[in-house]
Amino acid sequence: MTRAKQLRVLLLLLLLFPLVILAFWERDQRPDWSETLIVGVYPYNADGSTEVRRWLESLNSAHYDPVEYWLARQAGRHRLPLDPPFVIRKGPVLQRAPPLPPSRGGYWRKLKWAVNLRWWYWQLDIRELNPDIVIVARYSAQNGQGLDLHSIGMSSPRLGLISQSTGENAQDLNQVILAHELLHTVNARDLYNSATGLPKFPEGYAQPGRTPRFPQPVAEIMAGRIPVKPDMAQQAQSLQQCQIGRQTAREIGWLQ
Repeated sequence: MTRAKQLRVLLLLLLLFPLVILAFWERDQRPDWSETLIVGVYPYNADGSTEVRRWLESLNSAHYDPVEYWLARQAGRHRLPLDPPFVIRKGPVLQRAPPLPPSRGGYWRKLKWAVNLRWWYWQLDIRELNPDIVIVARYSAQNGQGLDLHSIGMSSPRLGLISQSTGENAQDLNQVILAHELLHTVNARDLYNSATGLPKFPEGYAQPGRTPRFPQPVAEIMAGRIPVKPDMAQQAQSLQQCQIGRQTAREIGWLQ
């Protein structure tokens, strides 16, 4: 191995080391739910269009109230003695935002993305809201292909990058995406098969003990789809079609 290559490897290891330490420190930390968590949603004009700019100008914190209220109702179902568990506030519109993770590429490309993401996060000015959780809402203008569901949430740091769309008819699905990724930031895991997209049984079913089992009346939020047959599920289109199941409630600390 040449000296130049050794230096490159050393630099990458130095970049990776703090990520490993941070992930180890954060991995078993989950909210104790003694206090309401403040969620800051920071909108971003992902396609740079005038339509999105006008949409972002119309947003305020009340825009996210349906998600906040739904989470409070779900917490009540699981008898969490904290009301509300989350308060969602709109932050300033971002002038720049991190990209979504690369869908292709090897380990080093993903590592570079992870390092850049944390560097961006550490530079973010959060003094206005001082949130416990940061959500970057990447808004794009609606088109005939519908909303890009590619989003991500993580607990180290408590950060979500979500794809959102303008237009009133997209807001119900926007809320599902926001709730799903927000729960990732407090340690919830996906409850669907990554190869098929089908909800896992029983943990990915909102009512696994239901007779007959199919069709399920609603989706488990971390599965995101309503099972209608053993090999078929439909995308939940609104939070009214979703519940937080017992598995997710345990993972985020609402149940023992």
